[in-house]
Amino acid sequence: MTDARHGWRNYAKDSSVVALSGKIHKVLKCTDITKSDDSKSQRHEKLLTQQIYHYLEEQNHSWHAIKKVKVAMKRVSAGPKYLKEESWNVELQDKVESVATHFRWAVRNCGENPKELMDVLLNIVEHIRTITRNVILIHDVNVIQITNLR
Repeated sequence: MTDARHGWRNYAKDSSVVALSGKIHKVLKCTDITKSDDSKSQRHEKLLTQQIYHYLEEQNHSWHAIKKVKVAMKRVSAGPKYLKEESWNVELQDKVESVATHFRWAVRNCGENPKELMDVLLNIVEHIRTITRNVILIHDVNVIQITNLR
C-alpha cells in the first residue's frame, strides 16, 4: 500500500510517498521528490510510486534466489532413511534457515559487488564445513546456486 504526502496544498514544492507492508505492518520504502527534481507537481506521486515499485521488484528477485537455495539445501539435508549419508546428510538438517539468512544478509550488504558477494557466499560453505564432519554435498549445491546468482 502506498500513500502520498504533499508539502503544500496546491503546486507542492515537495512530495513524499511511503510504501507500507500489509503483512508485517512496517514501512518498506519512503521516497521524496522536490520541485527542483521535477517541475510538475502533478507528476510527483506517479514518479515516486514508480520508483517504489521498481525497488520492490528488485527485492523480489533476491527472494526467489534465496528460495532456490533453501530448496537445494533441503534436498541434501533430508530424505528417506535408506538414502541417509548417500544423498543427504543428517548434520545439515538444522542449517537450512541459517544458510538462507546468511544468503539474505550477503545479498543486501554486498554493495552490488559480485566478487564480494561470491566471497561471502563461499564463506558459508567453509563455515559449515568446519562445524560438520562430512559436508561434501553442500559445496556442490552452493557453487551451482552462486553461479546462478551472477
